[in-house]
Amino acid sequence: MVVTRALRTHLPVLAMAALVVTACGSQQSSANTASGDASASPSSSPTHTGPTAPPGTPDCSSVWTAGATLPRSYKGCVQGASYVKRDAIGCESGQAIIRYADRFYAVPGGTIHQTAKALKGDRKYLAAVYRCRA
Repeated sequence: MVVTRALRTHLPVLAMAALVVTACGSQQSSANTASGDASASPSSSPTHTGPTAPPGTPDCSSVWTAGATLPRSYKGCVQGASYVKRDAIGCESGQAIIRYADRFYAVPGGTIHQTAKALKGDRKYLAAVYRCRA
């Protein structure tokens, strides 16, 4: 079989997608998410820490808009009366990918991306995680 340049380029993304698909049925601990495990997918509802948010915490709908820039200082946001903590996975470079509501992701100071389906099923998100972890 001849391995083309295009196949070499897409093979790592396909391998990552296969790993994610095989992990779909397994239970993930909350420790995996806290430690930045890429295989730990964000829940469909954001993590709530309670009704008390630090002063000046922005509303989630004002932060998480596709095409906007995620503030470098982002720590969380307020959804209704609840504080939603920052959901991050760490990168090899020391940077992080921040996720919200299983449909949005961005690096602090970068463009916010919105997916049409859950993050674990989105090829662009999985490619971003792969690059982050490489």
